Amino acid sequence: MAMRIESVREKASETLEVALSGGLLFRFDVKDAEQLGYFFDHGARMLGVAAESSPITLGEEEILNEGAVLALRRLDALHRARKDALSILSCAEQGSKQLYEKLLKKGYEPEISRACLTWVCNEHYVDDRRYVVMLLRSHMVRRGQGPDRIKAIAWPRIGLFEDPNTILADGLASMTEEDMQEAIRRSCAAILRRTENFSRS
Repeated sequence: MAMRIESVREKASETLEVALSGGLLFRFDVKDAEQLGYFFDHGARMLGVAAESSPITLGEEEILNEGAVLALRRLDALHRARKDALSILSCAEQGSKQLYEKLLKKGYEPEISRACLTWVCNEHYVDDRRYVVMLLRSHMVRRGQGPDRIKAIAWPRIGLFEDPNTILADGLASMTEEDMQEAIRRSCAAILRRTENFSRS
């Protein structure tokens, strides 16, 4: 069903807000278009969705076909997913798979969630190696837990775009000698405490 553009407004953040007849409102920016493989000329307000189709003009009173409305829906979904991802990341560091699963639980389609994760990883908001190093310092160095425990924690949370084994190996290789010595000391202390508790009972 064709729909008419009622208004097009540009926000201060270079986000374009497109209102269609029927009360539909879509927001997106150049980054959203790039992530979905679309071409967007911000100045001319032209959106190229597919190479074989003519660009969509985003001007008031323009009539959009179903394909154009679907493209705007996808752009808007990615725009919202990026905002939600940044909101989640502002609370705590995340692994790529972990954030991907959270976006799926929020109702985003797998393709939109994956495009969003590509963007946050490219911008280094999510870095699985950094996340693994954080886990190593937290669990291995501070708590004395071993590599198997770290692997059990990290494995389901990392490696959306890369092999988790490689990420874990790189994380372990980046540990300093002092951190490794502290981890071994704490691990030995934890084993001794368990042994003492066992012998008392």
